[in-house]
Amino acid sequence: MEPDITSNTYQETNNVHQLYPDADVPVQRESWGVILEKLSTDMTNLWGRQSSLMTTELNEKMTTVKGASSTLIAGGACLLVGTFALAATAIISLSNIVDPWIAAFIVTVILMGTGFIMVRSAQKKLIGRDLLPNRSIETLGQIRNTIQERIHEFKRQ
Repeated sequence: MEPDITSNTYQETNNVHQLYPDADVPVQRESWGVILEKLSTDMTNLWGRQSSLMTTELNEKMTTVKGASSTLIAGGACLLVGTFALAATAIISLSNIVDPWIAAFIVTVILMGTGFIMVRSAQKKLIGRDLLPNRSIETLGQIRNTIQERIHEFKRQ
């Protein structure tokens, strides 16, 4: 017959043994069902906290992506508006020195080169960043290893 772990006698016996390990009080071990229930509850709580942590970490990564994307879009918009205004001004100014088609070509090459540099800069911000939730992945791996160790310990008992 399994001990009634909800009884005061059982709880007092375990408390005495925890406080006085050398005491001559019989120790009653928990049943497999109780141990598995505790393990299940602990794992549920742990996974809940880990998923919360992962959500927070992913939100941080998304903030980085949003910031770089905003820069990319703003850079593109500036390129477009600036290209039209500057191109017109530069072409008109250069056409006094060289033929109009050469002036248009020179202005186009300069503006496209500038735009290319801006877009590459924004791409490097995104590509150079590690967007994986590394802390959460590492912690989940540690939890998995701990669970495997505990299962092996239970099998040995």
